[in-house]
Amino acid sequence: MAVVKKAGVEDRTSFAKIREIIGIPNLIEIQQRSYEQFLQTRTPPQEREDSGLQGVFTSIFPIT
Repeated sequence: MAVVKKAGVEDRTSFAKIREIIGIPNLIEIQQRSYEQFLQTRTPPQEREDSGLQGVFTSIFPIT
């Protein structure tokens, strides 16, 4: 819990010893997964979802 200390005129609350509630996520892994979903490189072209880069291409090509 927080510890309240007297420091002159105002009380100061210290949260220095609060236990870790959740773990720190692997931000590089999250970014790589997001980029992979955006590009869909491991999915054959005929099986790709209409999202990410594939969605952009299907919405503008063929240009008529």
